[in-house]
Amino acid sequence: MAKKGEITPERIEAFARSYVLGSNSQAQAWRDAHPNSKAKDESVHVAATRFAADPRVKLRIKELEIESRKQSEEEFKVTAAQKKQALLSIITQAALLKADLTPKDLQDPDIKPQYSAAVAAIAELNRMDGDHAAIKQEVKNNITGSPGVWQVELVKPKDKS
Repeated sequence: MAKKGEITPERIEAFARSYVLGSNSQAQAWRDAHPNSKAKDESVHVAATRFAADPRVKLRIKELEIESRKQSEEEFKVTAAQKKQALLSIITQAALLKADLTPKDLQDPDIKPQYSAAVAAIAELNRMDGDHAAIKQEVKNNITGSPGVWQVELVKPKDKS
């Protein structure tokens, strides 16, 4: 029997499979890998973060992601490029980034941007690209000439060296 908190091959496999193929949540994956644990939510989050940081766990997650992507492309005949194109379409429609919208259209109460859907699609695109680590950025919001249109400028943080 594994000791409390020990990272065993069985737990690595259970965590990685749960994370990649199901929950996409470190905390839920940790719970799935430790089914008999009675840990509180705060403890689970800390333990899950430590568990996910282990190089063996990272490697197994990456292997399963590659496996899953290949299987998905073979089984559903959908490539990663096609998935990305679909997500880009969702982003455009959800955030109302259509070129044919006028400022008058944006004032219509029936036309409402679905920012949460756009953000979810962007997050999924980032995961597909392996680019979902937190990056510190400075954001400047400037209102352009048209009402309701925002220009967001991302600026790389200055090096503190």
